[in-house]
Amino acid sequence: MVQEHRDEYLSLRAAIESMSPKIGCVPQTLNDWVKHMKHDTFAFFAINPLIYIGF
Repeated sequence: MVQEHRDEYLSLRAAIESMSPKIGCVPQTLNDWVKHMKHDTFAFFAINPLIYIGF
């Protein structure tokens, strides 16, 4: 959700601060989730490069 709406805000921090109350958490928690999502996505494509290129 944060990455989908990131371009509507001046910064990632602003997006997180705006969205966190909407889902019922504090900004730090949502920031942690975003970090984990980035890490998990990178790890997935690093392990499965053929999926990344569309095979």
